[in-house]
Amino acid sequence: MKIIQCEDGSGKIVFSDPEIELLKKQPYIEFPAEGMKHIANSLMNIVASINERVPEDKKDLLTQPKQHIAPKDE
Repeated sequence: MKIIQCEDGSGKIVFSDPEIELLKKQPYIEFPAEGMKHIANSLMNIVASINERVPEDKKDLLTQPKQHIAPKDE
């Protein structure tokens, strides 16, 4: 999985063919506690990088629990 962000702050998540095939067979991925901690660390780094490119007029947006986040094409 790659998270790609454009200069304008938009972005996409791209899955490889093997990842797609794995998710077709098993629609989830399990991690032990140590793996979850590594994922949390990685996500924090990604979040910090994404926030650096978010346009100023979008930085105060809030997301509500269970809010639908529409893809760019919607």
